[in-house]
Amino acid sequence: MNLCIVGCGGIGCEVAKLVVQAPARYASVAVIDMDSIELSNINRQFLYSRDDVGREKAHVTADYLRAKAPSLRVNSYSETVINPKRFGPSFFSQYDVTVTCLDTFAPRQYVGEMCWFANRLLVDAGTSGLSGSVTGYPPALYWLSEDPTVECYNCYNRDTRIDIPICTMKNKPTRPEHCVSYSILLVQRMYDVDPFSELTEYTPIDCSGSIDKLLSELARFLYYSFKTHLLDNPSAFAVLDMEDINKARQAVTHLLAASEHEDGAIQPCIKQTSLSVSYTLHEHMSVEQALKEVFISATALARSIACKAYTLTTYDRDNPHLVALVAGLSVLRMHSFGITTTLTPFELSTLAGSIVPAVTFTNAAVAALAMKLAHMIFFSLITKQHRTAISLQHFIKNSRRTLLINDDLRPSNPACVICSVPYYILKVKDVPPLSVDAVIEYLTKEFSSTISAIYGNGVLLYEDDTPSGWTDDSSTPGTNDETEHVQNTLQSASQIYDGEVLKIKYSSHTQKQLSMNVMVRTDNTLEVAYLFTAGRA
Repeated sequence: MNLCIVGCGGIGCEVAKLVVQAPARYASVAVIDMDSIELSNINRQFLYSRDDVGREKAHVTADYLRAKAPSLRVNSYSETVINPKRFGPSFFSQYDVTVTCLDTFAPRQYVGEMCWFANRLLVDAGTSGLSGSVTGYPPALYWLSEDPTVECYNCYNRDTRIDIPICTMKNKPTRPEHCVSYSILLVQRMYDVDPFSELTEYTPIDCSGSIDKLLSELARFLYYSFKTHLLDNPSAFAVLDMEDINKARQAVTHLLAASEHEDGAIQPCIKQTSLSVSYTLHEHMSVEQALKEVFISATALARSIACKAYTLTTYDRDNPHLVALVAGLSVLRMHSFGITTTLTPFELSTLAGSIVPAVTFTNAAVAALAMKLAHMIFFSLITKQHRTAISLQHFIKNSRRTLLINDDLRPSNPACVICSVPYYILKVKDVPPLSVDAVIEYLTKEFSSTISAIYGNGVLLYEDDTPSGWTDDSSTPGTNDETEHVQNTLQSASQIYDGEVLKIKYSSHTQKQLSMNVMVRTDNTLEVAYLFTAGRA
């Protein structure tokens, strides 16, 4: 079997381990991942050690495979998989099975599309806390003629529950949910309530002592979190100075002074009603307000923990201090990385409640299930035996209870932009890059139709150069020349590379706005100018 592993996180490491345990089953393995190893990865991605921090995950995983299974041919790619010129259908056609071990849906959708075009088996694996899923999408050869057409990966909307890798939250946050999720981890580390915290570089605060001492501890924690820790991060947009932090600290000191008795004795528990804030949960929080709220909520939460009135374990949306603290830290994180948002503290708290952490033993269970399913489908393909007993969908509802649910794939979606659109392969006797003009000429001859638009990689490569403002009597608007010039330039400048999948809009005499997908391949051995065939043959 030739195997491609996309993603070298928690699941990908487990898949690599399973490969080296039975190396004789594999001829070659490709590994794709764009991330580098972080210290926070090591506790659940066991292939990596402290010495590997900073190295590319794909290359380290490849080194592991070569060391443990010298007979394997291993290729590694430390780059994004969403690159049609690099990882198109021709790339995935080299591999019998592709296993996606990814935590975001955009690359999974892309790989699903490429595997469908390449007519290769895709096994998609994912986890969300204690739950996970594995789904196999076999190639056309797997299905017998009497079997109904079944879904591809892109047929239906997927579950959008958030499961974010720590390296993304920590170093390259791009969305509010990244900042919210990391803020929850910051709070857990702040109060040292998670013995397995991945933020070991942060020093927890000391909740004992006076209010003034507690505020000093919080100022230290904030300075490290939003200044020292971000100085060497190229993705950081802005940092907080100690002057900003101390200004917010001084502004809330009088609000917190009431929590201590006049004789200096410490009142351990601060009630929410004793603190007033300058915003509501349904108003946008500024950076200045966020800093003040972090001091107030963190102090109140620290006092509740110190007097054992509250036990903090994870995010609790019913605790107003915790909700406000996470919201304030999230605003500061978004400010630090230049993420603009209109989300209110209430909306941020709702977002926080939908985030689920990754669990190591769920990754192991899902990886094992994925590889078992991959081998079962692959065996049925090479033996040409249709295995009706194979369930192609598996759901782990709770990995602690090992509740496994099996299911079959659904019928294909007739509105799917991938599998419901006719797919063809155009082989041409030419050398790359191929001009758009040549493709239009071949397709026009083949279909006797008018090509209205050609898209490549989501970009418009060609559009019918008849200006949209023309009328039936051929009169033209005043901007004719400019419009025609732009469209002709668009057409002449566009070139097609070998293996590119084009999305084409065309019309015939009887029907308008038809669509088809065409993969262009160059073949200098052809005796004719071009050869047009159905795809996935």
